[in-house]
Amino acid sequence: MKRLSLVLISTLIGYGVFAQVSLKDITGLLELNRNKLETHLQKKGFKRSFLPDNNAIGYSQSKFDKKDSIDIYRNFEILNHVDNPGLLYSTSCKEEWLSFMNDMKMAGFHFIESKDTCKTMLYQKEEWLMSCSRKMVDTSWMYIIQANKKLIPDARNIGYAEDLLTLDAHEYLVAAFGKSNVKTDSFMFSQSLGSKCSVIFPNTSHQAIFIWKDQENLRDISFIIIGEQLHNESNNNINTVMLSRWRSSQGVYCGMSLKEVQNLNKQPISFYNWRTESAGLLAPRNKGEINFSRIMPVFNCMNCSFLYVDQSRDIIGSDYALDENQKVYVASYVVLPEKEEVEKTWQTSMK
Repeated sequence: MKRLSLVLISTLIGYGVFAQVSLKDITGLLELNRNKLETHLQKKGFKRSFLPDNNAIGYSQSKFDKKDSIDIYRNFEILNHVDNPGLLYSTSCKEEWLSFMNDMKMAGFHFIESKDTCKTMLYQKEEWLMSCSRKMVDTSWMYIIQANKKLIPDARNIGYAEDLLTLDAHEYLVAAFGKSNVKTDSFMFSQSLGSKCSVIFPNTSHQAIFIWKDQENLRDISFIIIGEQLHNESNNNINTVMLSRWRSSQGVYCGMSLKEVQNLNKQPISFYNWRTESAGLLAPRNKGEINFSRIMPVFNCMNCSFLYVDQSRDIIGSDYALDENQKVYVASYVVLPEKEEVEKTWQTSMK
């Protein structure tokens, strides 16, 4: 995330200088654009200054607290990102920092309690992400709040499976699709290996399963699974998920025949033989028109249990399967974030 060269040592709009900052104040500031914020600060008498610590140009004021006979420092730094604008707020007032965190708890933010007071705490609620930490500056503690507001796309504009990658936290899914359409669960890769996950529209044709890198805070997508069931051992009566309506922007969809996939790729495709532990999974080093670093089809076969299958081959090609009249189709597929090396992790998990 790029930090703009602007640090604002100030209080908030509508408040006297150095009034205590609340959750409502921070969320209100993030509704303003940068120009309005700068204009307001200048009208309030903030002076432009150069901050050598981070080579930033800012607007600054300071105040001496007569009651406690100490200087109180507060500053804002604007964080600029195309879909995730934010503010970095620092204060030397511990009580203000603790009060802010209490505001978030009262407002129903999701967080993981920690006894480690030096650990950064994450607070999440729908489009809002707040991280709270502290650091020693010279001989004094500075208490830091980073606030970000995710720009959530309209659900009607999410047309392809890859569009789901922008919603990279459980709470963002709630903001986009509604709490009643999102649940947490466990995805079972095998009888002994599972992972926490989030599921949108469970047990419907729009179901999608999100596997997270951050299993505690349910954020940062590892990959998304389209067309699979949860294999949740706590519920053995899950209805079969209808054929998924999610399509890849590359043209792959559940139920697509192997011949159609090969034609789309304009090259034969290799996958693991039906008698192997990784049956139907894509083999390494496939090439062609389909970008297999972003999407991984998982194949199944309608009639292979009735046909002779060459057990001497761990990997078979689509040409061979078609010549043998195997009725192979895309049973599910995995959507991967850009430039992420998770193929080996996925294939190892599915064994």
